[in-house]
Amino acid sequence: MSRTIVLTGDRPTGRMHLGHYVGSLKNRFEMQDEFQCFFMIADYQALTTHRDRTADLERHVREMVLDYLAAGFDPKKSVCFLQSQVPQLAELTMIFSNLVTLPRLLRNPTVKEEMGKMGLGNRVPYGFVGYPVSQAADILLFRPRYVPVGPDQRPHIELAQEVAARFNRIYGEVFPIPDGVYGTRLKGTDGQNKIMTPFRIRRKGFEEQPGLVRDILNLGGSRARIEGQRTLEHVKEVMGMGYKALIG
Repeated sequence: MSRTIVLTGDRPTGRMHLGHYVGSLKNRFEMQDEFQCFFMIADYQALTTHRDRTADLERHVREMVLDYLAAGFDPKKSVCFLQSQVPQLAELTMIFSNLVTLPRLLRNPTVKEEMGKMGLGNRVPYGFVGYPVSQAADILLFRPRYVPVGPDQRPHIELAQEVAARFNRIYGEVFPIPDGVYGTRLKGTDGQNKIMTPFRIRRKGFEEQPGLVRDILNLGGSRARIEGQRTLEHVKEVMGMGYKALIG
């Protein structure tokens, strides 16, 4: 019998801090013994706010994997992968984009808040407004039961739930309705908090292992693609878009 799936992730936009650890990391890595966990590093989503800083992404991705390891990620138990390693995510995003209206996206309070902070106005990119659809695909491709996130992500979880329910109603049951597991959000720390001392010690040990990050991402990307292809084939089958008589 397969284990219940957990999916969560982060955008690689900089070093993590105590707020991340308490808000989400601690919760998610405590779930590894009981569940099959997928941890995604959402590098494409980082483009929504950091499109002019792509030169920093590789460093940020490496730092994020090291942070994960220091916080308790175990590559023998769970999967860590890059969003850009899984092409099925883009295909599912395209399908989902036809299930969500523009007014629904613009009602998302997180999107509205970030648009205001960035002063985008009428210059808001399509990718920025639509990234909650991409995030719904990121979640649902792996058909998780639980999604550990910070409380500010609640609107995105709600949209993913709506998309899953709408797809299932129109085409047939494919996606379980995921539940969010919400941590406590804290602001940044000055780095001197006692909670972070063992974290920094563990992280330094992982930094000294050459090739570790590469091996984790290569293995994780392969496993994520296999899982993603399995879901996408099911999606196309219930939609009548498998075309087996034509191309299969």
